[in-house]
This record gives sequence, C-alpha cells and structure tokens, in this order.
Amino acid sequence: MKSCETKKFYDTEFEATIFAAKTAGLLQAEMIPYKCGTHWHITHADPSKRRGHGMYYRCPHCKQIIKRFKIKSHRDKCRMKP
Repeated sequence: MKSCETKKFYDTEFEATIFAAKTAGLLQAEMIPYKCGTHWHITHADPSKRRGHGMYYRCPHCKQIIKRFKIKSHRDKCRMKP
C-alpha cells in the first residue's frame, strides 16, 4: 500500500493550507502542506509525529504502512517489540 492511498488529498496548495490550519487547531500540533505529484497532502511539521494517524500506521522498523487493527499480527511478522 502506498502512502498516498492512505491520505486525503487536495487539488490546490490553497485548499491544503486552509485545512492544515484548521487541523492544527484541532490536534494542537502544527501541520504543513506538501506537494505529491499533481495534488497536495498535509502532515505534521514535527517529523517525530509522522508515524500514522487514524486508520493507518507506519511501522517504525520496516516502514510498511498497515491498517491499525493489523498491528498485533504485524508485530509477529516484523518482530517489533510491543
């Protein structure tokens, strides 16, 4: 699964910037927009907070993107510590 498939995308930088500002207020964390091909996404300004939010999770060991409900079974395959 590609990272882009797990994220909401915006058609313009303006839309992404507006939504980043609104989301930053809700999450109490600074968000920034970034370009991905022909569209835009938003992410945390602090790279240490970019492990995954919502339904998806990026494994810190193998960097694979998985659904949150599969974390337990992924630990066995990846041998990541709880």
